[in-house]
Amino acid sequence: MKRLTAWIVLLSGVLGGCTENYRVLIQETHVRLLAPETGAAFDLNDLNEEYQFRWEPDGQSYMLVLSRSPYLLDPYTIEAGSTGSYTIDYRTLDQQLALFNQKAGETEQFYWSVKPSDNLKIAASEIRPLAIKRLESRLDGPADRFRLSLNYEKPDTPCTFSWKSENLSETDAYELVFATNPQFEQGNVDTFDTDNNRQAILTHAELQTLIDALDLDPFNMNTLYWNVRNKATGDYVSLAPATLLLDGMLIFTDPRDGEVYRVTKLTYSDGEEVIWFADNYRGTRFTDGRELDVNDVLWPTDEELLNAKNGIPVPEEQIEAYRRTYGGHYRFEIRNDIAPEGWHLATNEEFVKLFNEAALAEGGVAVLKDPVYYAGGIQPSDTNVNAWGMNMSAAGRYLEWGVYIAFNREYANFHIATLPSHMQGKSNITLLHDGGSQLWYPEQSSHAPVRFVYGNP
Repeated sequence: MKRLTAWIVLLSGVLGGCTENYRVLIQETHVRLLAPETGAAFDLNDLNEEYQFRWEPDGQSYMLVLSRSPYLLDPYTIEAGSTGSYTIDYRTLDQQLALFNQKAGETEQFYWSVKPSDNLKIAASEIRPLAIKRLESRLDGPADRFRLSLNYEKPDTPCTFSWKSENLSETDAYELVFATNPQFEQGNVDTFDTDNNRQAILTHAELQTLIDALDLDPFNMNTLYWNVRNKATGDYVSLAPATLLLDGMLIFTDPRDGEVYRVTKLTYSDGEEVIWFADNYRGTRFTDGRELDVNDVLWPTDEELLNAKNGIPVPEEQIEAYRRTYGGHYRFEIRNDIAPEGWHLATNEEFVKLFNEAALAEGGVAVLKDPVYYAGGIQPSDTNVNAWGMNMSAAGRYLEWGVYIAFNREYANFHIATLPSHMQGKSNITLLHDGGSQLWYPEQSSHAPVRFVYGNP
């Protein structure tokens, strides 16, 4: 190894502060790159069987480093051995370029070099540019790197997958193949039979099944690769797979009882993304699957729901809809023991941030409120009602002596996982939203609704 000497000048103080020099030694490889030459270009559509990278060997093992950055940032690395040469076939190289999010058929500039296998922090003495064109695709649509957000409200929405059918057998059966890796054999794979040898039409509901089948993130974008395969021969229609960016439906099915809940994904002003239950919980199980006791969860009676619509009696045929919307009212002591796996009861801090962010939104906190089940909390002049899809309802709470407080006009009640500092040490505390952005913390609440947040608190 040889050493590069870098001089770093540190300025301290304001207007005339002292200046100090520091010398930093950075180890650098002394190996010389041989091929491909600087500025070389690979067109993978030439279908050359092999592409070779060469450098002067010195007896130690090296990694081949490929990056979009001239500084080799966020690189792809390949164990290249100690012979001073590494050969890669065009299909494997194309599959690696797919991981760089390069579209099929496009040409992009990359940079390559080699670094010692046991220390990738060492600088490379030479970094060469290399233009590479990916394989052309025979897959027509959806377009490569198309982002598809599945719609739970319209599960029958069709999505057409099509491909070039020239030279394909009219009698053979084909299947649509989805995988989590462009090298299909190395990732999770799921398949669908095609309608014919030219296209396949899948509904959003069918595509949603990929979430579980491929063990994907249910609420964030997933990168999938798809191709079409001849079921008789195992041959793929396209040498290059296409990439599909898939967002799952914003629903959650609780595996403990099969109950389905809406969820919503919010992005706050500071860039934080958070996923909330968009329904009050209505399950009857603890996190570990045990059944709740009869007093662990209470459900407002028909009589208690009569004034749920701002003092106007609710028609009998709507009572069950209100009960389902308000959800269960859970005993204070068990509030942190009922979340589904992967979720947690919303903390006080999370609720405070939610309402603070909503107050800043166009329309204010009305963006959180369900237009039907919030009753008197919504004014005719309110804009963007429920724009955030939180479907917040004006559900009440039960007091310690069993009385149901139906704050069904401008108020919503929730249990919180953590109490604010001024309520520490107290029990039977809930959060009360008063219709604006102000939050209150009433005592003596034995049972109240809950909302969950995805991930760890």
